[in-house]
Amino acid sequence: MRKTGFFILFTFISILSASAQQIEIKGKVLEESSKNSVIGAVIKVKGQKTGTTSDVNGNFGVKVKSLPATLIVSSVGFKNQEIEVYESEPTTIYLTEDQNRLSSVVVVGYGTQKRSEITGSISSISGESLNRQVSSFDKALQQVSGVQSVQSNGRPGSSVTVRIRGSNSITGASEPLYVIDGFPSNSDNLASISTSDIESIDILKDASATAIYGARGANGVVIITTKKGKIGKNTVVFDSYYGVQRATRLIPLLNASQWAQLKNEALINANKAPLFTNDQIAALGEGTDWQKEAYGDAPIQNHQLTVSGGDVKTRYSISTSYFDQQGILVGTDFNRYAVRANLESNVNSRLNIGLNVNASAAKTSGGGSVTSLLYLPPTVPVRDANGVYTFVSPYESAISNPIATLDLQTNESTKYKALGTLFGEYKIAEGLKAKVLFGTDIVVKKDNEYTPVTLYEGSTSGGVAAVGATFSNTWLNENTLTYNKTIGKNHSINAVVGFTQQEFKQEGVSAGASSFITDLTTYNDLKSGATTAPSTSSFTSWGLVSYLARINYSYQEKYSFTATARADGSSRFGANHKWGYFPSGAFSWQASKEEFVSRVKSISNLKFRVSAGATGNQEIGQYLSLPRLSTYQYYSGSGSSILTGYSSSQVANPDLAWETTYQYDAGFDLGLFNDRITLVFDAYYKKTNDLLLNISLPNTSGYTEAVANYGSVQNKGLEVTLNTENIKTKKFTWSSDLIFSINRNKVLSLANGADYLTFTSGGCYST
Repeated sequence: MRKTGFFILFTFISILSASAQQIEIKGKVLEESSKNSVIGAVIKVKGQKTGTTSDVNGNFGVKVKSLPATLIVSSVGFKNQEIEVYESEPTTIYLTEDQNRLSSVVVVGYGTQKRSEITGSISSISGESLNRQVSSFDKALQQVSGVQSVQSNGRPGSSVTVRIRGSNSITGASEPLYVIDGFPSNSDNLASISTSDIESIDILKDASATAIYGARGANGVVIITTKKGKIGKNTVVFDSYYGVQRATRLIPLLNASQWAQLKNEALINANKAPLFTNDQIAALGEGTDWQKEAYGDAPIQNHQLTVSGGDVKTRYSISTSYFDQQGILVGTDFNRYAVRANLESNVNSRLNIGLNVNASAAKTSGGGSVTSLLYLPPTVPVRDANGVYTFVSPYESAISNPIATLDLQTNESTKYKALGTLFGEYKIAEGLKAKVLFGTDIVVKKDNEYTPVTLYEGSTSGGVAAVGATFSNTWLNENTLTYNKTIGKNHSINAVVGFTQQEFKQEGVSAGASSFITDLTTYNDLKSGATTAPSTSSFTSWGLVSYLARINYSYQEKYSFTATARADGSSRFGANHKWGYFPSGAFSWQASKEEFVSRVKSISNLKFRVSAGATGNQEIGQYLSLPRLSTYQYYSGSGSSILTGYSSSQVANPDLAWETTYQYDAGFDLGLFNDRITLVFDAYYKKTNDLLLNISLPNTSGYTEAVANYGSVQNKGLEVTLNTENIKTKKFTWSSDLIFSINRNKVLSLANGADYLTFTSGGCYST
């Protein structure tokens, strides 16, 4: 009994003694340049498992066993610091901003990775570098090497055609896949996001980076991450700008006198009498400059209010914005109202939940033919003597007056969109997390058109009206397991496996009429039109089920290996080819960590990369593999009435399969003088097999053509990106970005050994 009591007393004294030996070190973490507090910095004690984080004021307190001790301080966006502490007095730790673009964290498919461990070709754009004076962020992608971004027309809010490393398909879509806060979306919805809400954009270009998206990765992937709340005090930011756009250069054209002289010469050369006398030519003077009549100063403005903040447990960011852009072409405009909310909360030490919502209402108005401004005779006035728009020329036949069209024709489209995701992330064990995400993308679109009888286009039909509406809904479910572990000092593993499912449904209706007794009601009273156009309705849907896996292994942060695989089952393809399989592999060597390279002081980073893999393209439309019926109208036997019936219009093809792109990439990343100069170089080769083309069928089959897998196309090219920080002080910064890319696209083969394609209203055919 005495021995037991003595043992308990000895143990208690030992615990008190050990506790008494713990020394608390207090301090503060500040940013070196601004002296602002660094919130959420991680402070660990070297050789111990203990650690802590800095609070909203940058303060921290950590206990060490003895002095001196080494504190390891890290925070995203800053260089890691190791501080030797020799006494328990309060200490201030200054963190410097990490300017090394190649050591930052990059958003990749279904997770993040250190750029130093990235084996694929990925380019990143920070939100700060985005041009705010654009309706959608895709217009800014042209600053990335290997990416071609061209606006389809000059209409405000119009879509942008984006190509990453060329076009891989002839009849299928060549647009990249856009992933917004984890939700795969199409390019039609990009104008719903304010550029001021974007934290970063990561462009995945090679197969190693895109294979995780399998059947949708062939054209590249653009990952958009919106701004989230950060630990710290609540902040309120109001961002506003106003500007004016104008056409800087118009196409030089003939004035009225010059045009009349040329008209006379053309008639004389055709052995006809001239139309104008010399006095008439002199009297015409300058005439009408149709370009100056159509183009004008166009104001553009954006106003956004953002409230954000949070603590260690909960972070939030809420914004509302208004964007308005008038077109330089009179009568055209685009405006958008948007609301965004991001919320994340640590329910406990293991469970983290988050909500991302983006809702918008956008309206596009106006539009007309710009080419008519170029060939319309300058001898024709915009309005006649009574101030009425002209559409009959005294020297020519009836014409379409483009200014009248821009002013009087109604052509508007309104789109309401709500995109939201809800996720929960649970820490199963150290380094192992499970994540479940649900999302939905709802779009309602309404189109209105009206051409009044006072216009040339509507004069013969008594006015023409058309209305249409579409409703689409996409739901998404993703289930992933992520393992991120550093083993010892030399080994690190980042792995993810998952199961995802997504379904899309869309309904559409349209109606129209003509021969109205008045233009007053425009498209709002279709029944008042004497002639009714056939009404239409439609429904389409598709589904995608996927299994995915990726593992990234790094040894001493020198040698990194990545293996990726994805299996996609799509409703769009034939019964014999519902599933597609897309593997990839890559390797990178961080040569700058080798001793013989690190001796060269001017080299701060040097990494070599190689990758190879296969990706697919499922953007081919719906129901192409199935037999289809179409409606046809025919007269009854007596010829007195029209009947409607169905007949077969498309032959089934159960062997319809994916367009598969095989890609090979080799490149290097070079940083000089502490990354004041960075150079990224890539060379790639892509070959797409099993192109989906319309092939001609013998007339005896009862069909004219069918969709089948034939042919191949290749893309090969080079990409160079050079970034320099010329001057960087607290008050002045000057940096330069130079990009160069070249892509050579070649059709290797077509169906049945054809030499070229014939494009018709029904599609394109090998001939």
